Amino acid sequence: MPTFDQIKGSIANNELLTDEELQLFELLYKKYGFKTISEYAKLHNITYKGVEYQIKNRLVQFIEVNGKILLF
Repeated sequence: MPTFDQIKGSIANNELLTDEELQLFELLYKKYGFKTISEYAKLHNITYKGVEYQIKNRLVQFIEVNGKILLF
């Protein structure tokens, strides 16, 4: 089984087919159910500003990818 660093290297070096990369993304998306700030706010019936507050104070789990915040 490849290590995490090997997988990262394969992605960074474009050694995987696009279909393979998309399959990896789909698995992660399904596992973590990433949501935008707006989607998260609507799902939890809170305001956009409320979610921004939670992010700022690290009260929710999130990742930032290319300037876009995804919550899970």
